[in-house]
Amino acid sequence: MQLNLIRRLKPLPTSSCPGSFVDSLRRQGSAALEFAVCLPMLLLVTFGIIETCDAIFLKQSLVLASQEGARVAVVPGATQINVRTQVEFILRARGVQEESITITPANFTTAPFGSMITVNVVARIEQNSSSYLGLMTGRRVNGSCTMMMEHN
Repeated sequence: MQLNLIRRLKPLPTSSCPGSFVDSLRRQGSAALEFAVCLPMLLLVTFGIIETCDAIFLKQSLVLASQEGARVAVVPGATQINVRTQVEFILRARGVQEESITITPANFTTAPFGSMITVNVVARIEQNSSSYLGLMTGRRVNGSCTMMMEHN
């Protein structure tokens, strides 16, 4: 009985058969449509990740440079030129441009033992980003370090 049932089934027309030419065109069309809808979102996420990583790298570079500058500042005989040179050396090595360096107090060479010395470095993201998307235009990143004076 099962044999007779199988013999009676007729094949479907070729336009609706899986694997037919029309079916493959429909699949290609739907895949192209899905790709066209998803591509802008994927690109936005990808460039957003790149820009965020650039901002994180910039932040870490500024913090590292301020730490190195503060280490130089607390050593006996250090001057503002020594501190700025060290900070700029680190920033140039990491490719940071157009930064602003502030040392507080300005006259730290005469500060008493135990005084706090702060080195603050600020840079703009768009000047230091490899991405051209401009998601973080106009924002500044700050790196700061405070250390205690070790000598009189």
